[in-house]
Amino acid sequence: MSFPESDISVVVCCYNSSSRLPETIQHLAQQNIQSGFNWEIIIIDNASTDNTKLVAQQELNKTTNIDYRIIDELEKGLARARERGVKEAKFGIIIFCDDDNHLQPDYLEKARSLMASRPEVGILGGLVKPKLAYYPGKWIEAMYTAMGIGARGSEDGYTDWVFGAGMAIRKKIFTDLKERNIEFILSDRVGSKQTAGGDSELCELAKFIGYKIYYSSSLVLYHYMQAYRLKKSFFFKGHSTIYSLIYLWILGALLKIKSKQNYDNLYKTLLWQKTRDIFYYLPRIFIGKYRFYSFLSFYQSILTVGWLVLRKNKFDRLYHAVVINLGI
Repeated sequence: MSFPESDISVVVCCYNSSSRLPETIQHLAQQNIQSGFNWEIIIIDNASTDNTKLVAQQELNKTTNIDYRIIDELEKGLARARERGVKEAKFGIIIFCDDDNHLQPDYLEKARSLMASRPEVGILGGLVKPKLAYYPGKWIEAMYTAMGIGARGSEDGYTDWVFGAGMAIRKKIFTDLKERNIEFILSDRVGSKQTAGGDSELCELAKFIGYKIYYSSSLVLYHYMQAYRLKKSFFFKGHSTIYSLIYLWILGALLKIKSKQNYDNLYKTLLWQKTRDIFYYLPRIFIGKYRFYSFLSFYQSILTVGWLVLRKNKFDRLYHAVVINLGI
C-alpha cells in the first residue's frame, strides 16, 4: 500500500499528558499551511491513567479544519506508541511531536518542502529551543543535549542523528525495516521510567538501510520542561540506564562497516573507552566548568564498566541479538 509522500501525519504520543497537551495542540492548530497539502493529527494514548483522552478531545474539538484521531495503545513504551502512530498514519511523512513540543507556525510547511527537495533524506530534524518551567541554574545548560534540546551542528546539513522532538521521518522506512525483518530493540521511555535511546536507534537503522539524516535550523520548536525534570535527581535516573547505552554503542560500531566484527575486540574497546572516561571526568568534577555534567558522566562510566565486568554474558547475548537482527 502506498502513502502520499507529500502529505503529513503528526503523531503525538501521550502518557498522562493532560497538563501538557493543550498547549501542544494549540501550536499544531496554528500551523500556517500555504501549499495546500493534506495533514492530520494522531493522538496515541499510551495507557494513561489520567484524563489525557478527554483533554485531547476537548482541545481538538476547538479546531474545525484539521483531521484527527485519538488511538489507544495499551502496550507501554514510547517506541511502541510511535510504531502504532506510524501504523495508523494515512500519509507518507510522519512528524513525531511529543506532548511537550511546541512547533512554530511554519514547521510543517518547511518540513514538507525540505523532504520533497531531498528524496535521499529519510529523517529530518530541527533546532530545539528550551522552554523551562523555571531556570535552575547554569548547570542545566550542559544537560540540554540529554534533554533533547539544542542544535545538531553549527550549520545545516547531513548529520549522524537528530532529536526525536519534532523528527520528520518517511513512513517507508518502517515498511523497509519490516521487509528486512529488522526490529526495534529499545522500548524507549516506559511510563514515567527514564529510559531512552529510541531516537538514536531510529536514526542508526535508517542509515543502515540507505537513508540519510538531515538537520535544518529553519525548523524550530520549543521543548517545554516541567519542574520535576529540572532537578538533579531526575538526571541520575536517566544516567543509570546502561543497557540502552551499550546496545546503541554495539549497534553503531557494527553499522560503521555493516559487517560482523570480532566480538572480543568490540568488548575490549568499549571497556577501555569507558575506563578512560572515568579518569577523564574525575578531575573535572572538581575543576571543570560544568561539574554536575562531569559527575554524571563519571557516574555513568563507573556503572558501565561495572556492567561490562560483571555481566559479560549479557554483553555477549546483546551483541549476538544485534547481529541476528541486522542480518550480518
